[in-house]
Parts: sequence; structure tokens; C-alpha cells
Amino acid sequence: MTSGLPTQMVWQSTLSGSEQNQDPATLVWNMLTALYYKAGRIPWQLHSVPANTCFVGVSFYKQAPTPTSPLHTSLAQVFSGHGEGLVLKGGRAFVDENKGDRKAHLAESDAKSLLERAIATYMGHHRDTKPERVVVHKSSRYWPEELKGFQAGLNGIPRYDFVTIERMGDQFMRLGYEPPLRGTVISLHSQRHVVFTSGYIPHLGTYPGHRIPNPIEIVEHHGDSTPETLAKDIMALTKLNWNSCSFASAEPMTLQFARTIGRILTEIPEGTPIQDKYRFYM
Repeated sequence: MTSGLPTQMVWQSTLSGSEQNQDPATLVWNMLTALYYKAGRIPWQLHSVPANTCFVGVSFYKQAPTPTSPLHTSLAQVFSGHGEGLVLKGGRAFVDENKGDRKAHLAESDAKSLLERAIATYMGHHRDTKPERVVVHKSSRYWPEELKGFQAGLNGIPRYDFVTIERMGDQFMRLGYEPPLRGTVISLHSQRHVVFTSGYIPHLGTYPGHRIPNPIEIVEHHGDSTPETLAKDIMALTKLNWNSCSFASAEPMTLQFARTIGRILTEIPEGTPIQDKYRFYM
């Protein structure tokens, strides 16, 4: 972090070909894709991601257990879909079990500040171009004060979607020998939509997975986009994992590596400047 040098660590067992689950071709493709990205290049881009849209993944992690450290810290991952992924460390978050929710949340002022900084970071890497739409993905519900803070942090951006995404606990089946198709959307309610980010892929003629596909669920949405648009956003963001050459990931990039980034930030000594480019956290 201090030197600004992206690194790639490789286990000796990986190089020797022992105790690995990937075939040699997949292993090399994954490694070279990650190295290409860490060298400052973009491996691929998507046509399906709308222009001038700022995607923000908001998550939380626990600080190192020191007497003065807060219990939770917020984290924002910023993606345009066509360029650099960015990481932004936020302020303190808290858990209020009196509200029946054990997940971390932000106060109104902290939510406003985090989104303002995320948008400013996006603009700083896109020639000061202000996004026309902001999409926030979060794995916890929006408390009223939290939602008010995020809305204030837009600073006049007219289009927005604040979405809560959770892992679905139930399973769906379909007739035939194959699991549900990747991209299947099941609307359970005006606010609840099941999205199969993994499943049978007709283009490949197979389901590239080991277990029954476990869909994700949109459980809360604030904004004016249709469920179809929200699902298309999620599907597109599953294709932006530049740490792998796999067809797609099970989660959108806005949330996928949140836990990994949190663990890395936990190990960084207090006061050390952190890099905002996503390649430093892969």
C-alpha cells in the first residue's frame, strides 16, 4: 500500500501442480488475467452496462481488536462497468440490536459522506464527469436515517437505485435434467425478486458448477428502475471479476470481494495511506 506496487502471491504447490482443483490451462488463464489487470490494463469490457452509471457496493468489516478501534467500518467499492474498480474506506458503522437487526449500518451523516466520496472518487477517475445514475448494492436493509443520508449524498443526481441483495435460502427447480438457466428472474413481490446469477448456460451447453445453483434475492429497492433493469445490472456485474477468467461469478462485483478487502484493510496499520484502485486488493 505504501509503495503503490500491486503484487501477486503464488503458492509453491500451485506452481508444482500439486493439490490444485484447476486444470493447467484454467490456472494459467486465471493467473495471466490477474497479472494483466494488475499491470494497469483492462482485460475486457461490457456492452450491456449503461454509460455514465456509478455502481457502488457498500459493505462493512470489523477493525482489528484494539481498545480504541471501532467495531465496524464501512467500505465502498466503486465500479463504472467499463473501467477501473475503486476502493474507498468509510467511517464507523454500528449495530443496533434493539431494531431487531444484527447487521451493521451507517448514521445519516456517515451515509451521506460515504456516497459523496464514492461519487467524487468516480468523477476523479472519469475526467470529472458526473454520473447520470447511481446504483448502490448493499447486503443489509436500509434504515430510514441511512436511506435519507444516501439520498442526500446524491447531490442532485436525478436517477438512483438503492438495492439490498441477499443470498436466497430456498431452491427452485425446473423440468428437465438441467438446473434453471442463468439469468432467470422470479418476481415474488414488488420488492422481492430472485435472480439466478449461476445456472445452465445454453451458449456453453452446460452448467459450470458443482452444486445446485443458489440464487440471490433482491429484498429491498428504492428508486425508479424496473426489476428487469436491476437484474440486468447484477448480471453484468457478475462478468467483471478480473481475478478470474471464469464465465461469470455468483455475485456482482459490487459485493463479491467485500469480505476479502475488509480482511486486507484490517491488517493495514493505522495511519497508513491506502490505495483506491481495486488491483491492490486482488
